[in-house]
Amino acid sequence: MSAATTTDKASLPRSHHDGQTELPKKAQPAGNYKGFVAGVFSGIAKLTVGHPFDTIKVRLQTSQKSQFNGPLDCLMQTIRKEGPQGLYKGATPPLVGWMFMDSLMLGSLTFYRKLLNDRVFQPMHETRTAAGVYAVPSDKTLPTIGHAIAGIMAGSTVSFIAAPVEHVKARLQTVPARSSANMDYEDCIMDLERR
Repeated sequence: MSAATTTDKASLPRSHHDGQTELPKKAQPAGNYKGFVAGVFSGIAKLTVGHPFDTIKVRLQTSQKSQFNGPLDCLMQTIRKEGPQGLYKGATPPLVGWMFMDSLMLGSLTFYRKLLNDRVFQPMHETRTAAGVYAVPSDKTLPTIGHAIAGIMAGSTVSFIAAPVEHVKARLQTVPARSSANMDYEDCIMDLERR
């Protein structure tokens, strides 16, 4: 027999009891960087599109009833008095914060999904398969409850950063354009530390 026709049994894929073939595992990437990178761009997109709406909402919530006749009037007065940049007032803390928060949230979501699948659901799959119980998906994907648990864990992780960032942002959005109390995000943080 030639070396080309000789095969080593160890190099062949193993077969399961149900006839499916187990393929060799591919090398996994070193980290969960895709979730973190996606989170950075998610934060930028969220700020660019959503911050003007948030500014109008916060101004309507914190102003006297007689100051604005509704959201459109608030928008027009803000643009007339402060220019389009008035819609992005207080945007620096949430830009940095949302980039960091979304990066942490999507990165930790990816991490928790992998952790739960590898440490909880797949060992459960192996045990139940051996016992003849097939409650866990046979394709070794994370079940829906695993996605829900990973989402709860990721949301809990990011909440420690989200609350302070949102507080600073809301305080900066309520400072009028020509107020003597005009402050930037550093002044706002220092004011909060003094309290």
